[in-house]
Amino acid sequence: MTVLLSVLGLVAVAALTLGTAISVASEFALTALERSQVDAHVAEVGDRRAHAVQRAHRSLSFQLSGSQLGITLTTLATGYIAEPAIAELFRPGLSALGLSDSVAGGAATALALVLATALSMVFGELVPKNLAIAGPLRTARAVVWLQAGFAGAFRWLITGLNTSANAVVRRLGVEPAEELRSAGPPASSARWCAPAPSTAPSTRAPPRCSTGRCASPTGLRRT
Repeated sequence: MTVLLSVLGLVAVAALTLGTAISVASEFALTALERSQVDAHVAEVGDRRAHAVQRAHRSLSFQLSGSQLGITLTTLATGYIAEPAIAELFRPGLSALGLSDSVAGGAATALALVLATALSMVFGELVPKNLAIAGPLRTARAVVWLQAGFAGAFRWLITGLNTSANAVVRRLGVEPAEELRSAGPPASSARWCAPAPSTAPSTRAPPRCSTGRCASPTGLRRT
């Protein structure tokens, strides 16, 4: 019975680690995507997953809060379940080495925590993070609909946490943004155009560029 419980615990740990991986991949994929890229994908493909990615990206702050909640819950549950499940598998072998029950129990617990943490970090966080950075759109299509379902189920909790966080951010003098918007062209990228040549002095204002006006110290005008 003890071995069976340990095996079931390991299955639960694997499922929870998968849940962590989905939340991490969704978080990094949504953050890496540009809105123009998402909209272009919807226009080109237009299937259910493309629309799911678009909806999630348009409520980015909420979805990222949902990802953080998913990571926290699955990680805590993994640590709670993995320690006894894995430790129980180590304990008989340590006892066979001649260690006392108390020493074997402590060593098994330490090994279980180290192993569970390493597995959760590698397969639950680092691998999905690297996949999301390497292919954000592909990763988003694979996992965002699952993460969005989780966020919808815990909407009340996520909304409360997000509202509290936004209140703190506003107290710091920053207005929270619901989504990451693509930045427009910087002011320094303006183009210069020369005024039309004139052979006689004129009292009229300098001619304007077709795309805007801005006099420069050199007599050129910037658009």
